[in-house]
Amino acid sequence: SSGINAEYGGVLADQQASVVGNRLFEEGEVKLSLGTSLCCDRITASYAHPVAHSVYPQIAWKLSGEGIYYMAESMTLETRGKYLDWLVSTRLVESIEEVDAIARSVETSETPFFIKKDSVND
Repeated sequence: SSGINAEYGGVLADQQASVVGNRLFEEGEVKLSLGTSLCCDRITASYAHPVAHSVYPQIAWKLSGEGIYYMAESMTLETRGKYLDWLVSTRLVESIEEVDAIARSVETSETPFFIKKDSVND
């Protein structure tokens, strides 16, 4: 066979890179990102969430000498104001009230945030 031997230090896809870049390192932490789609990623730690209801297990990261950390990911292309209904439909949260309780549980608005990336075609 032909080719070269190469070593690499790490590989991150877009959502995994976003999870690391947003410093989601604890089980239960959630990230929503809105671009051309809406992605919801929740850290599930050592548990690989089974494929169900448009939720898929992903490897969030693996550091040398440590186990694999998983995340559950769900994505929708529906971006017409139905974010919370969609989030509940993924079963990552049980109700809109749960989302409200999570948002109200933080002491400051410095940690959770929502960034809407406007399309150049809007």
